[in-house]
Amino acid sequence: MKNYKSYLSLVVICAIYVASVCFYKPYEAMYHQYQGDAHGYYMYLPAFFIHHDLADFHTTMTAKLNHCSPGQKADRSYQNKYFIGTAIFQAPFFLAAHALAGYVHQARDGYSMIYMYAAVLSCMTYGLAGLFLLSILLRRRFSDGVTASVLIILALATNLYYLIVAQPPFCHTYLFFLYALLLWVTVRFWDTMHRYYLLYIGLICGMIILTRFNEVYVVLIPLLWGIRTRRDLSVRMNFLKTNIGYVLAASGLMILCLAPQVLYWKISSGHYLIYSYGGESFNFLHPRIWEGLTGGNNGWLAYCPIMILAVIGIWSAARDRHPALIPIAVFIPIHVYVIYSWWCWFYMGSYGSRPMTEAHTLLCFPLAYSVEWLWASWLRRLIVGAVIAFCSWLVMFQTYQGSLGFFNSELSNWHFNIVSMGKTSISDEDFVVLDTKEFQPSLPVFNKLLGQNDFEDTTMAGSDASVFLSGRRSLCVRMDQTSIGYSATLAQTGAKPGQWIKATISALAKEPVNHTWHLSSLYIACTRKGTYTKWRNIGIQNKIDNPTHQIWHYPINKWGKMYFYSQIPDNMTPTDTIKVYVEHKNGPDVYVDDLKVELYNTK
Repeated sequence: MKNYKSYLSLVVICAIYVASVCFYKPYEAMYHQYQGDAHGYYMYLPAFFIHHDLADFHTTMTAKLNHCSPGQKADRSYQNKYFIGTAIFQAPFFLAAHALAGYVHQARDGYSMIYMYAAVLSCMTYGLAGLFLLSILLRRRFSDGVTASVLIILALATNLYYLIVAQPPFCHTYLFFLYALLLWVTVRFWDTMHRYYLLYIGLICGMIILTRFNEVYVVLIPLLWGIRTRRDLSVRMNFLKTNIGYVLAASGLMILCLAPQVLYWKISSGHYLIYSYGGESFNFLHPRIWEGLTGGNNGWLAYCPIMILAVIGIWSAARDRHPALIPIAVFIPIHVYVIYSWWCWFYMGSYGSRPMTEAHTLLCFPLAYSVEWLWASWLRRLIVGAVIAFCSWLVMFQTYQGSLGFFNSELSNWHFNIVSMGKTSISDEDFVVLDTKEFQPSLPVFNKLLGQNDFEDTTMAGSDASVFLSGRRSLCVRMDQTSIGYSATLAQTGAKPGQWIKATISALAKEPVNHTWHLSSLYIACTRKGTYTKWRNIGIQNKIDNPTHQIWHYPINKWGKMYFYSQIPDNMTPTDTIKVYVEHKNGPDVYVDDLKVELYNTK
């Protein structure tokens, strides 16, 4: 059978996706707590087709709460900031679920389990469809074996896997399909020169913009595809001028695609054009490009390291003068600059840098060049096989670690990724590395006690006698409050650079926090003339009575002890100050007691 390897790889990918979805059951999490970006995209569907409340989403939100918080009603109107494109692609699956809901005795309100099944299925279907389209394009230049390898890489060794099996349905899987479709139509257009393909290109670009508004520069891909020389560019411009009618029609279709969004804005706000993201914005003067590409908190290459091969392969694509070269050279830098200029450049609620997922469709061509070179001999094939296996294992295993509750790439860092590598459970020392971004010492040796504070001083701000662990009082740390528990110069401590400060404290919370951002923190800081030269901290509430080290575990009315180490930096001078303190910026009060500060050596 011709092309059996690439077709077989798609079958294997589909089987792994189905098995993974059955294992992780993302539809159950969506049923109990459908929130964030994914819900923002989805909620247009029940609001439009069932509850007819696009103006305020009040009934829609109440229907959602009936499943995750029975009896609770939405207490306010809601204006959806998200663009409507993702909902349009989910609509066929939503309508099928709506038609079947009555037959399976489930509520026809848009939020019963059958709708969640449909949302997950839609995400998987579009992801697989995108891979299929890319397989057609790749086989035009590369062998079936290389194509199969690239498909496996994209499906299992990048964050596409996570976006389909663990955290559907974000818009990026649908964009992955749309970009693949755009590439396929673009190739067909420039191969055949049939002008009606221009209309398809305009339609697809319009749907991409309707799905993610900032990616308007996607039009550069079909415009620049296949250009190799200045003469090619001149010919391209002449062709577009000659067919200006079709170009204008395609542009009109692209603009027309935005009509659903404009109509929603008019219904909800009374204006045809608004900026729905409020205070969220781009900072084009200070993009976070390096952190976005390599950072331990959702950096692209940190969680999709296999794509380093795609970056390397650009050189081979240039030598071969592949038609995707100029689109890659122009589109990718613009895309990287734009997405990492967004205020939330680390893109919450995902694994790795999710806006790069759609860019993988373009980068699959240089990726294929690297794989092709590695396929040249049996030894290289063993190498590429090992690399693909490791990177696929890394993505899938870290996805599994996320399901265990102690791993989250949004909050992670390189140090924690290293200490948690390959583990299904972690130690207290490993867990604090998630906060401190500093390896904890191995087998530290006690040197001496530097100080302790039992917070019995009644004149101290926050002194509280209502709860305490020892003595008669504790310290209540309230919002926007910093309480110094220990302060001394390096000379006063008798410590030397390279030694370790250990801070231990007990804490109790009476109310849970809403997010890790609201955790109180225990700090060890080094200052010089009032300026911080080093600081490390750990969150407090999720270290209380948490033997399984769940990131979002916030027990109440229990005392728990926690500690961490921070190394004295080499550049610290005798007059510099070491401070240990508790800081609380947001959320409910927290009570602390029995602070101890110690000095340790390492063997």
